[in-house]
Parts: sequence; C-alpha cells; structure tokens
Amino acid sequence: MKVRHVVTLLVAALSAAMLAGAFEYAGTAAFGFPFAVSGIVLVMALALLVADLRADRADRADRAAEPASGAASGDPVPEQERDRPVDWAGLATIYAFLAGFLVVAHFVSYLVAVPAFLFLFGVLFCKERWVPSAVLAASVGLAVFVIFDQFLPSF
Repeated sequence: MKVRHVVTLLVAALSAAMLAGAFEYAGTAAFGFPFAVSGIVLVMALALLVADLRADRADRADRAAEPASGAASGDPVPEQERDRPVDWAGLATIYAFLAGFLVVAHFVSYLVAVPAFLFLFGVLFCKERWVPSAVLAASVGLAVFVIFDQFLPSF
C-alpha cells in the first residue's frame, strides 16, 4: 500500500469520526454544517481512494504487458510518469507555513490570518507578483468576512 493511500485512509477515518461526532450536537444542529462537511469529505476521500486503487491496478497491468510490446519499440518512459522522490524540505516548509497560519489565526484573528497568509503564499511559494497576490488576498479576505462574520452569525 502506498503512502498516499494511507493518508487518504486517515482523512477518511478522521471525517468518519467527525461525522459520528456530529450526532452529539443538540437538536437539529447535528445535521447542520459539521455533518454536511464531514460527510462530503468522507465521500471525497473514499472516491479518491477508489480512483487511486483503480489507477494503480491499471498501471500494474500496463507494466506487466510492457515487456512484450514496449521493450521492442524502445520508447523511454516519459518524465511525468516516473516516480519522483518526495521533497521533504518543501513539504516541511508548507507544514511550517500552515502551523504559522494556525498560530496567527489563534492569536490575532481568522479574518486577518486568511488574507495575510494567502498573500504570503502567493508571493513566496507560487512566485506570483505582489499585485495579483494582493488582489486575490483582498477578495478572499472580503469573501471570508462576508460569509463568516456577516452571513453565518444570522443563523
């Protein structure tokens, strides 16, 4: 079993636990936002797992049939189809960035952290110019403010 399958299974298990935990909420709140989100994530994780397993099975079948036809033609395997090693430094940087986001969101505000970190992510990781990053951060920040601060409290 590949690492991505294990991670997908962990996401599915966590969302299933959240789905079961949603029933602890009082009254009709159990079938509100937590139930819907965890149910959607569970379905998406299971669909991803099934798709990955089917793709792996098809890849194994292609590799089994390859020596008969592929060896004779001498076609090299394209770069995007080869397994690439994991970039642990890049992965650690992204996780540190996300941990920093959680710290800032906890101590300052979610409404400040979302646009700030979206801007930084666009400039530092995506190598985007600062104007498009600022426009994206401002528009997402405004959407987050409208949805979470203006719209949802009315329910």
